[in-house]
Amino acid sequence: MEHRHLTPHEFDLLVDGEEGFGVAPLRAHVDQCAACRQELEAQTRVVEALENLPHFSPSPLFAYRVMREVQVFEPWHVALRDQVARALPRSQA
Repeated sequence: MEHRHLTPHEFDLLVDGEEGFGVAPLRAHVDQCAACRQELEAQTRVVEALENLPHFSPSPLFAYRVMREVQVFEPWHVALRDQVARALPRSQA
């Protein structure tokens, strides 16, 4: 492998434990490059810490509260139709 450090994608492959074509040269580079080895160890620790976080679900009212704040676009012709319908008397038929 040429003298360069690994890319974020290459670190991801190693952290994820990928096996396959092209991974062996990446592992060989990490064995020889102290900077990449340290970065791989740091990224591995972050992933392990994230995996050990407790799992939780949002409150059942979470979606309701979010959707209550969403402004829905109403096309002008729909607004006009509704306004006219409210202004006209309703027939009793």
